[in-house]
Amino acid sequence: MFLQEKMNQCRRMPCQLIQYLNLTKSICKICYVPNSVTHCRKVHGISLPDLEEVLELTSKYQKKKISRKEAIQEIRKVIEPFLKKLKSHVNNQHGIVYI
Repeated sequence: MFLQEKMNQCRRMPCQLIQYLNLTKSICKICYVPNSVTHCRKVHGISLPDLEEVLELTSKYQKKKISRKEAIQEIRKVIEPFLKKLKSHVNNQHGIVYI
C-alpha cells in the first residue's frame, strides 16, 4: 500500500494570504490584543475566516488542473474580500491607510 503525498497548500497561494495572516497578528489599538480572527469576531463583530477556513475555501483551486498563475488569480479573488474587510477594521483602529 502506498502512502498518499500531502499537497503543498502554500504553492499556489498569493501574497495576499501573507498580508492577511500578518494583519491577524497585528495589535488591536482598541483592546491591545492581537487582531486574531477570534478577537475580531467576538469583540468587534467582524466575521472573518481563519487560516483553516481559507484553505478550505481555496482547496478547489489548489486541486484544479489549471496553471499555477491561473490558480493564484482565482485564489486571490477568494482572499481579497476578507483582506479588504480586515484592512478596513485595522485602518479604523490606527487612523492610517494600508494600501
